[in-house]
Amino acid sequence: MAKDYLEEIRRVQPTGPYHLLGWSYGGGVAHAMAVQLRAAGEQVALLAMLDGYPPLPSQRRTWEPDGEDTRSALLGTLGYSPTEYRQAVPATLRSALPGVFAANLNLLADHRPGRFDGDVLFFLATGDRPADAPSPALWEPYVDGRIDVHTVDSPHAMMTRPDALARIAPVLSAALRRPEGIR
Repeated sequence: MAKDYLEEIRRVQPTGPYHLLGWSYGGGVAHAMAVQLRAAGEQVALLAMLDGYPPLPSQRRTWEPDGEDTRSALLGTLGYSPTEYRQAVPATLRSALPGVFAANLNLLADHRPGRFDGDVLFFLATGDRPADAPSPALWEPYVDGRIDVHTVDSPHAMMTRPDALARIAPVLSAALRRPEGIR
């Protein structure tokens, strides 16, 4: 997936510096893209993650599109109750999402991250955060630089909604303006 995304990005911008941001599952994809770009000799000026984590032991299993655990995880990630999900998401998308979600979790479960030789700007969702939630420190074996953590009082599922983005945007904007960038 990261390779495919990079092909698309490099059609528009053949060389760096690159600025990457991923939310949730996309955090791992952005990290994989950054590793691949650096291996190709490109500059990654920013790698940012919105509450995304490397593969977790609890995810190392087979996720089935029609499984109750997959459905529950999907609804939790999106921040919907079953009723809200039926009301907010068109039927064609509702029928496709569980398969895409399960496929992504299966890809993540089998993924072994490389090492990124730069820094990470990490936005940690703290709203309704369970005690056993993963920590940004899980990225330490896969990042040579700093992991700069900024807390956002938002549930994971709401990280791309206006209230959370209003808190994320100034930090992200400041990082994008830094003249030295991030390796």
